[in-house]
Amino acid sequence: MPRSCKAYVADFKVRLEINREDIFYYPDVMVACQRTGVEQYFLRYPTLLIEILSPSTENVDQRAKLLNYPQIPTVEEYVLVAQEIREITIHRRSEQWEPRVHTLPETAAEFHSIKLSVPLARIYEGVL
Repeated sequence: MPRSCKAYVADFKVRLEINREDIFYYPDVMVACQRTGVEQYFLRYPTLLIEILSPSTENVDQRAKLLNYPQIPTVEEYVLVAQEIREITIHRRSEQWEPRVHTLPETAAEFHSIKLSVPLARIYEGVL
């Protein structure tokens, strides 16, 4: 991950504006690669957003957030990580948000926006 990038986990919100209305979400993980837009309780300009899918959040993560996150001009990737099965879905701005699904343990999840590659076996180590 580039030195200029910083990860934010859990109790930190992302703020976006749609139709002049502020919308806040709590992503599981965010990475920002610029210093502007970092407020006390929220972030305006993330580069990478990651959501861990759970039964209670799955619909919002796969629908509303998938529609809303790409409207943040700095977001390059939106990642959905399944809990019950080994499956990571990466949506990239550079690929018109088309989903790329990874399921094989030897496959690496490539986070282009932060120049990071992590094998699925490592991501799910001790979980599945």
